Amino acid sequence: MRVDGRIFKWEKDFAGTVVRLAIPIILQSFMTAMMSIVDNLMIGQLGELEMAAVTQANRLTFWFQLTMFGLVGGCSTFTAQFWGKNDLDGIHQVHGLALRLAMGLSLVFALPAVLIPEKILGLLLADAQAVRIGASYLRIVGIGYLFQSVSQIYGAVQKSTQQVILPMGAGIAAIVTNTCLNALLIFGSLGAPKLGVQGAAIATVTGWALEMLLVVVIGNCKKMMTRFTWEQLRIKTPDFVRRYLKVALPIMINESLWSLGVTIYSVVYGHMSNSAVAAMSVFSNVEQLTMVVLRGMTHACAVLVGMEIGAGREDRAQLNAMRMLVGGMIVAQLTGMVVALFGSQIAHLFNISAETAQSVEILVREMSMLLWLMAANNILIVGVLRAGGDVHFSMWVDPGTVWLIGAPLVYLGGIVLKLPIYYVYLLSQTENLAKAALGFWRLKSGRWIHNLVKEQPAEEALISGEAGEMAPQGLAEQEMLGQNGLGQELLLQEEAVREESIQ
Repeated sequence: MRVDGRIFKWEKDFAGTVVRLAIPIILQSFMTAMMSIVDNLMIGQLGELEMAAVTQANRLTFWFQLTMFGLVGGCSTFTAQFWGKNDLDGIHQVHGLALRLAMGLSLVFALPAVLIPEKILGLLLADAQAVRIGASYLRIVGIGYLFQSVSQIYGAVQKSTQQVILPMGAGIAAIVTNTCLNALLIFGSLGAPKLGVQGAAIATVTGWALEMLLVVVIGNCKKMMTRFTWEQLRIKTPDFVRRYLKVALPIMINESLWSLGVTIYSVVYGHMSNSAVAAMSVFSNVEQLTMVVLRGMTHACAVLVGMEIGAGREDRAQLNAMRMLVGGMIVAQLTGMVVALFGSQIAHLFNISAETAQSVEILVREMSMLLWLMAANNILIVGVLRAGGDVHFSMWVDPGTVWLIGAPLVYLGGIVLKLPIYYVYLLSQTENLAKAALGFWRLKSGRWIHNLVKEQPAEEALISGEAGEMAPQGLAEQEMLGQNGLGQELLLQEEAVREESIQ
């Protein structure tokens, strides 16, 4: 399909939809990044050893979250396409199945985190004292994986049905709570016990628990799409489970293999020096802050592409994907110019050595020049290919480039050649070039579009036909239905979301 100049012609409705979808995610991501910087500043005041220990302990959390992303990705892909198809009961089916699987997955990660944290950290850190510190942190954080699994599935359904305000607000509330408790429990402020890294872990788990309660309770009170009856969540046919897992499992495999590959990077950093780990820890805060706009655009792309595919408008989905890719790369490089000017100053806020601070400054400059490439891969893999149901292609390309290109080069640079951390980081980015080339080729081919909800087996008629629920076709039809006085429950749900957005 040829899209040509239409890529740059953003109609008013399209641009408005991008803004409505992206801004809440950007705000939440910005708050997350800022609070993460504050958290690391607090832990950093304890010393480089504590910072390195907590950074490596969070690798298991990182792996859990990325594996969860497989379930969340499957949930988001099906939900967005069912939303575009106007099939509400299908959304409830996806929600119920994803919730069950997510809670089970959380236990797989929580048990080793709580029971054998020393063995896990022994693989990531060479310093025995750092292992003990990290284990005391991980043992507590592992308890919160169950809370996070529930809140992520609820948030995925709410965001994919354009109800983005609640997950944003819940996430911000959790972050603020976490930060305030960090100040109290790490340093023993206002008469609280001084618990060091254990206090940081308690604050993290408390924030996750609060986020879960907010998205569940308020979502029910506001009558959002995550409000359900147990009958709606019951899986009516085994074939629906198969269809869901056909999408979710490749994403889970994708994220698991990718995160394992990236964990090799961390293992290399951990065996280089504590200074290298501390430099990457400080640098990751700048990276998080830099990526907030791109996360918002990636989410907007995924929803816009998924809805168009579900509605059967494949040409429009292709056009939206190209628009968001080009727009995201332009925004990314503009952001990179700002980061190049101011980002390196963050290093001086931490209690780190001059050598570590110099490494952070170089890392920031390198990232500012490569931000367009990171944006391209985020949008291509998450916002386009997965949203289009092309999970098998992304399953091979995303982790494949890490294992075949990135990990070997990082090991060569960090362990064999003993290069400085900023050269090793550049080597890790070479896999992004290959990934972007393959992803763009796939996008242009048009073979990434898979309508997952177009054809249903006859025995699955119950999923979409039993309840007879239908979502509105668009904003104009919602307004028309409202003016005609039709009291459908979905209109009330959407009105509640609009009111919440205004407030």
